[in-house]
Amino acid sequence: MLFNPFWAKISQAAHWHLFSIKYWNDRIFKDVCPYIPINVYLPPKHIVMHKIKFVLPLILIMCAQFPMMAQTYHFGVRAGLNYSRFNGPFETDVIEKFDYNNGFHFGATGMMTFNEYFSLGAEILYNQYGTKYYYEGPSYYVFNLDNVKFLKNDVKLNLNISNSYINIPILVYFRPFKKFELMAGGYMGFLINPIGSGRLDFGGKFYQSLEYNYYKDEAGAQVLYSGLISVKVPQPDGEDEVVNLYKIVGAYYQYDETQFNDKTGTAFNWFDVGLTGGFQYFINKSLYAGFRAEMGLLDITNNNLDRSLKEINSDGTFILRQDIDKNINFQISLGFRF
Repeated sequence: MLFNPFWAKISQAAHWHLFSIKYWNDRIFKDVCPYIPINVYLPPKHIVMHKIKFVLPLILIMCAQFPMMAQTYHFGVRAGLNYSRFNGPFETDVIEKFDYNNGFHFGATGMMTFNEYFSLGAEILYNQYGTKYYYEGPSYYVFNLDNVKFLKNDVKLNLNISNSYINIPILVYFRPFKKFELMAGGYMGFLINPIGSGRLDFGGKFYQSLEYNYYKDEAGAQVLYSGLISVKVPQPDGEDEVVNLYKIVGAYYQYDETQFNDKTGTAFNWFDVGLTGGFQYFINKSLYAGFRAEMGLLDITNNNLDRSLKEINSDGTFILRQDIDKNINFQISLGFRF
């Protein structure tokens, strides 16, 4: 067999011992590489030192990557204004639209920085979404009398909706310049306080103020002691029946207990998920101003109560729609990072 210097080396090092990489770290590369729990066979000291000049550069190159995983933590606060609306389909042959509504947000922020460019962050925010809803066109008003279930007429409806969420965004940050930061990610939203206010004009025959609390209002809810309005409701025999309505009504004032109850849920779904992205400019080391856009991915309206305002069944039951309405929001913020 041809002489092989490699096997000669093996023969000379027959007394090699089993060492741990931890021992290697502690004795030779202490504070250079992290502990790697793999056992290897190492030769005696004089052979080890002979090989270091070849192995060390490779190990140093590998370990140079570990500072990229070094982590520092930052916490802060952020607050600002929201401009939001719903995005969804409309009924045909009527005037119906969602306009932007004002709100605000505030909360705490946290960030784990890997290097000067990349970070991972999370926030917990109180966030007001909403919309200004307008409807004009043929509609109805439910009375649920013995002989007359509803009346039809042209209606004008203005409703200012404000839905408060607890949002938890998860974000990836990229900082290409010292004073400029980009972020993108997603969020989860938990609806805690959906409310609305507005005015109903039923063909000029009567007007009602709308004060909605979508979580607390009950079927047929009207605000007591708000004053009464008298409405003449034509009967099949040609006579008019005078019905007294309250001037201020709640969210489910035209529903009875078979149409709105614990099983149907409320008008808005309690959970939302969406995408978010934007940028921040640092005025100094800690203070920054930012802009962010958010787009919901889930239907925020409950299909069990998402009724048509244009049409109603002949027996007075509602025609439900399967519309998918989503949140759209733009934020302007000031923040401070510690």
